[in-house]
Amino acid sequence: MERQINTYIFMKSSALKDLIPVISFILLSYVALSQQTHATDISVRSVYPPKGKYDVGFRHYLTYDSTRTYKRLFDWTEKSSFRPIPVSIWYPAMNGVPDENKLTIKDYLRIDSQEKEWEYLPDEQLLNWFEFPNNPKNNALMDSVAWSLPEAPMVDESFPVIIYAPSYQASSIENFSLSEFLASNGYIVISSPSRGTEHLYFDGGSTRDMETQARDILFLYEELGKIPQADKNTVGTMGFSFGGLSNVLAQIIHEKIRVNVSLDGSVKYQYPTLLASASADISRVDVPFIHFSQKPIPLSVMLEDGIDTSLNNNFQFYNDLTNSAAIKIVMQHLTHSQFSTLGVLLSDRDPRQDMSEEQIVASYRWMSRVIMEYLNIYLKHPQEGKEYIESLASDEVPFTIESKRPLHSGASFEMFHDLAKSKKYADLEKLIDSLMFIDTSFKVQEWQINNLGLQLGFHPIRYKAGIEVLNLGIHLFPESGNLHDSLAEILLYNKNPVQAIYHFKESLRLDSSNLNARQRLKQLE
Repeated sequence: MERQINTYIFMKSSALKDLIPVISFILLSYVALSQQTHATDISVRSVYPPKGKYDVGFRHYLTYDSTRTYKRLFDWTEKSSFRPIPVSIWYPAMNGVPDENKLTIKDYLRIDSQEKEWEYLPDEQLLNWFEFPNNPKNNALMDSVAWSLPEAPMVDESFPVIIYAPSYQASSIENFSLSEFLASNGYIVISSPSRGTEHLYFDGGSTRDMETQARDILFLYEELGKIPQADKNTVGTMGFSFGGLSNVLAQIIHEKIRVNVSLDGSVKYQYPTLLASASADISRVDVPFIHFSQKPIPLSVMLEDGIDTSLNNNFQFYNDLTNSAAIKIVMQHLTHSQFSTLGVLLSDRDPRQDMSEEQIVASYRWMSRVIMEYLNIYLKHPQEGKEYIESLASDEVPFTIESKRPLHSGASFEMFHDLAKSKKYADLEKLIDSLMFIDTSFKVQEWQINNLGLQLGFHPIRYKAGIEVLNLGIHLFPESGNLHDSLAEILLYNKNPVQAIYHFKESLRLDSSNLNARQRLKQLE
């Protein structure tokens, strides 16, 4: 492969310049990944990058959302029930899983069949009944072995979570190899099928369809309570096609979602559908956002298929982002259907525009690796991510970068407070780490934390935020008697004398000259 690669990355926020080396490294790794697959060797395993440190477990079960109703169309009954939510979970498993017990592509298609309410469909009909062609190539793949072992013991550690939103009316398992790859690298991936509001089918890609899928995403967030190893404070969403529209709405609604991955998401193609939702507020798209876009569609194909010729270049949602550190990557070897495992392996190819099997599979693996590295930066310890990126520095950058409307010239305490306020002052330690990662010169001053904590602490409504800020200060400056004294004053003001006594004593232990703490203790004791 030549040094010049026709992949364009556009970055919003100069603070993200530290990401260039890691993307550069992955692009250079594309050479090695491409050499692993040949056009005559397309199999399930060929779509995976090298496996991570964990084996992969898989769990699939059915649960219900009792706040909504649903009708199974093919039961031919007037009766409705609670909304069924089939759930697929991939997770890091104990090592030593034998291949003979792992799932095959046929097993995954059986789940697809169940989710489409054809539970008893014979195996020989799996490729006839739905969207994938029944041809010799696809039949040869049916017994290929994937990485997942059903119900394998989960590693007893805490892991970040990715909630995956499938494409239009698609199965929870449509991107199983990407989900397995992330699980092998220490992520829990949870997904449910893309279904309509009242029954299996969408209205046609409406705002109501999007809001329903976003609600399913938020339901899956609550399902994480059933998984002790799931860290509900480090959660990202990832969506393909229509799912890449719904997961943006879910992030707008839910403050715990910390990063958003769009696999040629319909937020590019159906932006008005998002804006039509009463919950849509683009200013609340304030987490890191990465969009992988399909290769440019040839003009001849657009004209022949009646496609809007502005589609390749128009991305108004991305242009409207002002509060998100955003990246856009154009995948030069993938068309839209090839952003999922099932699409890469089973979908028909369009001879007018599709690339070779080798290029498609290698590009999908490359994309999987970039997604994993990107998620590592924002959902794992930022300092570790920074050290990893610095170790991958390259002399040359084999892609084009455009800096558009920089979000910030650098991190500041005002920036910290704006972000903390938008997140309701939760996870402040992780927020500080993230800001130190994107701007190594950023430092918090003790007096700033003390001043903000007191300002908020005496506020009749925001006093709990003041307590959180002062606790952050004590974490950052453990030898500060003044911060303990300020926290004690706020606790006393808000009628918590027991805790106030503790912090006044801590203040005196660290600074025996603190007369205020001494006098307060005398009054209280």
